Amino acid sequence: MSDHQELCVVLTELYSLLVDFGYIDSVDISWPPHTENPLPVDEFQKWGYSPAVVELLQAIPRPRIAFALNGDTETINYHDEENIKYTRVAPFYDEEPDLEDSEYPTLPAHQVAITASNNINVGTIILDTHNGQAVRWVLVNGDLDDWDEWGAKDAKDLFKEFIEKYKSLEEIPLRGRGIITEIHTDLYHNTKKLLLDYGWPDKFRKEEFLAGFDDNIRRLEEDARPKGPVEDPAVVAAEEEAMLMRYLPQDLKEQYLRDKAEKQAQKANVHDHDVEMGGQVPKPGNHGAVSDAAQDEIPEPAPDTVPAHHFDRVLQMLSTDPVKIAEQEDFFMPGLSLEQKLRYVRIKAEIQAMGAGEDAATAAIDENLLMRYLSREQEEQYLRDKSEKEAQDAVEKAARDEAKKLKVSD
Repeated sequence: MSDHQELCVVLTELYSLLVDFGYIDSVDISWPPHTENPLPVDEFQKWGYSPAVVELLQAIPRPRIAFALNGDTETINYHDEENIKYTRVAPFYDEEPDLEDSEYPTLPAHQVAITASNNINVGTIILDTHNGQAVRWVLVNGDLDDWDEWGAKDAKDLFKEFIEKYKSLEEIPLRGRGIITEIHTDLYHNTKKLLLDYGWPDKFRKEEFLAGFDDNIRRLEEDARPKGPVEDPAVVAAEEEAMLMRYLPQDLKEQYLRDKAEKQAQKANVHDHDVEMGGQVPKPGNHGAVSDAAQDEIPEPAPDTVPAHHFDRVLQMLSTDPVKIAEQEDFFMPGLSLEQKLRYVRIKAEIQAMGAGEDAATAAIDENLLMRYLSREQEEQYLRDKSEKEAQDAVEKAARDEAKKLKVSD
């Protein structure tokens, strides 16, 4: 059996399993030999994919829609010609790809993205047709030439991991809701119990489960909503960090833990120094109600590391699913530039104002939210800009007041 055939078997099992869950329908997949949904080969040739990529995609089942495989990655519909073009440069840019422009990093012709990022910085699974290896590409991994350092593994084994997690209900594909895990707490545990009650896995009563699906899930979501005090931010941050660590390659995990240890050591030294000086000197700015412990848990990538197309997706999610994107702020906000952070909080304020029937143009930004995620350099710049603007506004106001006085005296 060829490598393509072996991968075809694994992906067929994966997508069939999702159909069994009722997560997708069978018609959402183009199954080999693709007689009714031929691959647009001319487009692949136009955008420089190798014949090996075309051969691979003709051999395996292909999603006809985009759906999440976990919280970080979603499938790519290669029957859409825009996706064929875009994924040569994704996950790097969101501009019109000019594959002749050396400015654009592009995937080598023999590599193809099997899935796309679904979580700002991580998630794209790239497959190398030369060796059958695949990686989960992470924005901070580095250059494309560092392929061997990304934790590559056999593509079949990578997709088998999804299968095992679904079968064991470690991750649960939930129709219309995406993939839920233990981080979703009550909803996850209640859904898992419901699936087991319906006979998962060996005697699963799929039709019966789906017949009462909407009512059951609405009830579970209602039961999962917090009934008491808001959860400790430190606990939430620790859970989010645990989820992040699951998907980082080993070298990045080690680097993250080293950076975190250094940061905690620096904070301890500052604390000891401040105690000697007679008390702690707070960092300028109001960082809201997040505890110091929670601040320690928040990953802090360097500013200006999030490319434009990822930020555009953040803004799109902000308008379509503000609750979900708010839950991910600890992951993407530290990596934004000052301009991007300001734009995010401004648009968020405008959306909230419109939702409350207020004038979006006069909506005040949540400065506590902004200050929580500013680096020290960004905070200093923001405060300088704010001070200059306030001074300028004061001068302009004084000029207007003086003009009014002169007009009255005339």
